[in-house]
Amino acid sequence: MRLFSRCRQKRVGYYTNLMTPCLILIDRFRTSASHWTKIATDVLLGRVQLNRRTFLAGGGAALLAVPLAAEAQPARKPVRLGRLSLTQVDAQPGRASTDAIVDGLRELGYAEGRDFVLERRDAGGNADRLPELTLGLVRLPVDVLLVTGVTATAAARRATGTIPIVCMMGDPVSQGFVESLAHPGGNITGVTLNSGGTDIGGKFLQLLREIAPRVSRVGFLRSAINPSTAPSTFPPVASLSRIRLVTVEIRDPSGLDQALDALVRAKVQALTSDGDPLTDAQFGRIVEFALKHRLPGMYPRRQFVEAGGLMTYGPNVYETWKHAAGHVDKILKGASRAAHEVRTGHQPQDRQGARADDPAVTPPAGG
Repeated sequence: MRLFSRCRQKRVGYYTNLMTPCLILIDRFRTSASHWTKIATDVLLGRVQLNRRTFLAGGGAALLAVPLAAEAQPARKPVRLGRLSLTQVDAQPGRASTDAIVDGLRELGYAEGRDFVLERRDAGGNADRLPELTLGLVRLPVDVLLVTGVTATAAARRATGTIPIVCMMGDPVSQGFVESLAHPGGNITGVTLNSGGTDIGGKFLQLLREIAPRVSRVGFLRSAINPSTAPSTFPPVASLSRIRLVTVEIRDPSGLDQALDALVRAKVQALTSDGDPLTDAQFGRIVEFALKHRLPGMYPRRQFVEAGGLMTYGPNVYETWKHAAGHVDKILKGASRAAHEVRTGHQPQDRQGARADDPAVTPPAGG
């Protein structure tokens, strides 16, 4: 009985040593492990007799050939993604508007360098450079164009009708970029920061009134090249009818000082901006101006508050743009355009009120 037990142990050990490397190879190269696991189990239990010669002449030889076949396959060429931006700040690494979509792709299993390369182009705040930069990306060519804001999206649409464009903006339907959120049509899809500007604009004024009830003149800094941020985005709400909106516009960063001087002359008592990439990129200078003139500010992006601004109210840009990685994934996998509905972005609103060490809000005289 002991002799039989020892023989059985030797046989089990022999076939275990024989099968283990093969099962590792099977798992490594994602072949059908279930079939070979069953054979290994039968051998170990003595149900099937298998010698080394039979094994190598049959399935073992095929298994050993798997790594050779895998090594013979050429490496897949990384896809090329084009990142087009109006401003330099918007395109820099470390900015939510750029890195969010890279993080989203990483979570979907993509690795930068191995699976995709990112070609970054920015116009330095000069919208006149966007057509040239876009054509450069198209001629590379890129497989997908990634754009944020109305101005950059318009430049991308004019440059190509075939390369997929994934965008992030306020309302692509009202701007005519897509037919509808569910069925965008054409080659543009992406994520929307909100379904329209009126709800955000009205909320800005409401929150400013809560902080500074005496405010009656609010400075509104906007991009002149973005029609979606016209003053009409701030509806004349009855309860806020005493508020007068003083609008100033900039076409590039060099016009900011002149616009801010105009607000001083108008004796505004509070400040807000439109959330366009052009004005967002000037957040540091805008907040510095507001603090210097003791103006309560309601801003559309979190970086304004991080720079010392009073409050922010708006969609989470990082999470919204991160969702766009799902569109890129679908495009690269060859999904039909019907599957590329425009997604409503991450809607929870960022809001930060005055901190304990903030100076008291004192509207200028004349309010």
